[in-house]
Amino acid sequence: MKKFNVAGASFRTEKIDFVLEKYYKDKSKQNSDSYFVDNQPQKYSKYPVFITNKVQLIPEPENKHDENAIKVLIDDVHLGYVPRTQTEEIHKEIKDENEYIAEIKEDIKNQYSIEISISKK
Repeated sequence: MKKFNVAGASFRTEKIDFVLEKYYKDKSKQNSDSYFVDNQPQKYSKYPVFITNKVQLIPEPENKHDENAIKVLIDDVHLGYVPRTQTEEIHKEIKDENEYIAEIKEDIKNQYSIEISISKK
């Protein structure tokens, strides 16, 4: 299993809030594909840890900063990128049939981190 932390998530706080709020406010949207680990957030965070497999890794060859860029979408919302140091490795994974699982959590400084795990289907 390969893992990486999504780069640029700190610049997309509003979009992450949008995704989390949608699931947190409407509990009927939570299922085995997308769920909160606990129903109550920690004292310092708005939301509990969120797990979802609604992850897309999309190559972005037209990216003006990096032609090898891979954007990360969760529930069709662009939340960041595969770190530049891992794009070559992840491009190979995209070609295979894999499952992507995202874990979104908020730290004590109210900053989100998104970790993606890649495993064979």
